[in-house]
Amino acid sequence: MLYVGGIGSTYGPLLGALIISLLPETFRGFKDYQDLAYGAALIAILIFAPKGLAAALGSKASEKRP
Repeated sequence: MLYVGGIGSTYGPLLGALIISLLPETFRGFKDYQDLAYGAALIAILIFAPKGLAAALGSKASEKRP
């Protein structure tokens, strides 16, 4: 939860907890491939947002400001 959300922010762990708790429910329709899809989603998050989703969302928001 910490790595997905982001360790260096205040709301990162909350975001990580929300995503980690909702991700298995999202992939419940895949039945046979649920664990594979869950693992692939977690690896993709860690590859494309190495500082966590909160840091990635925060940097996107700061880029839009003048």
